[in-house]
Amino acid sequence: MLFHTPTAPLTAHLQPQVQTVDVDRDAHLQCIVSGFPVQDIVWLHDGKPILRDNRIEIHSEPPRIIIKRVQKDDQGMYQCLVTNDWEQIQSTAELKLGGKQFSIQLYTTIIICIAFPF
Repeated sequence: MLFHTPTAPLTAHLQPQVQTVDVDRDAHLQCIVSGFPVQDIVWLHDGKPILRDNRIEIHSEPPRIIIKRVQKDDQGMYQCLVTNDWEQIQSTAELKLGGKQFSIQLYTTIIICIAFPF
């Protein structure tokens, strides 16, 4: 007798698809997954694997990441890759920096101009 493991096609949807966060605020991304079986979920930032550290939390139930105190280097494209023995799918979202970043850059520029007049 041959046993068949039930399967259902995988789908993934990263939410929100576009998120704008001010510097030093937290960003939350959730990978909404359906299908069976789900064997692994890997998170990428600009195509590179994301590793846990003191600012990045990776949770499995539900699949999500939290980026604490967002910095300039955190902006970019995020992906969740969902795999099993039969398929690999992915969903992508973008993290943008909000208005606070621009006021910090403007302030820095003003200080430099005042300190080094032309």
